Amino acid sequence: MDRESAAWLAIRIFGLLLLWQSLLFLCSAAVQLFSLNMLYRIASSSNEALSAKVEDSIVRAWVEAGLAFAEVLVAGLLGVYFLRNGRGIHKLLMR
Repeated sequence: MDRESAAWLAIRIFGLLLLWQSLLFLCSAAVQLFSLNMLYRIASSSNEALSAKVEDSIVRAWVEAGLAFAEVLVAGLLGVYFLRNGRGIHKLLMR
């Protein structure tokens, strides 16, 4: 195996790892959405003291879900780029 084919192999493997990471980030986002559902159920209960404390947790869960979706988007796009194209990275590796 020459240097060029080894570089392409490394780029493809890294693309697969990025897609796997985006799948894990997607699972994290799903967990955050599930926790948001549960927090909204608690907030809608008749207990005002408890629902006031839950509002802070709801904001935190929305931020974490947004970050997880952003991570899914970035890792997924980079993974697809590395698997389908990757010429720019290949040029950098060949220097």
